[in-house]
Amino acid sequence: MPLSATPLPGETGGSASFAGGDAIAIAKSSHHQQAAWQFIEWVTSAAVQQRYFGDIGVIPIRRDVAYHSYAPRNAIYRLLANALHSGKAVYSVQENALINDATGPWVTMLDDAVFGGHVESAIRQAQSAMSSILRRG
Repeated sequence: MPLSATPLPGETGGSASFAGGDAIAIAKSSHHQQAAWQFIEWVTSAAVQQRYFGDIGVIPIRRDVAYHSYAPRNAIYRLLANALHSGKAVYSVQENALINDATGPWVTMLDDAVFGGHVESAIRQAQSAMSSILRRG
């Protein structure tokens, strides 16, 4: 079976993508602030993003690396790079109920679509459940 990917459908057409929302920080009380900063600079450098991410098929966080050497490899990498770099970190007090809950609509959709083969109905049911959760505020 050939490997394939498709973007998540957008609410009103097009596609949607979630990216970001995670943070890295150095605590003010850290006794190793300089070493921590050096690590952050190293791990986010183009060379490291290429070698330890892009070269092994993990999406680099840097656009210059993602679009220069990762995305051109194949259509799936190109789709993933575009989704990552067009995504938004959306704030919602319902994030746990929507995405992180092991029995929530996101995980249920993935299970039904991937393991049950019911892609269209899984998406419809997840969209309905997510809309209901979001209406709660």
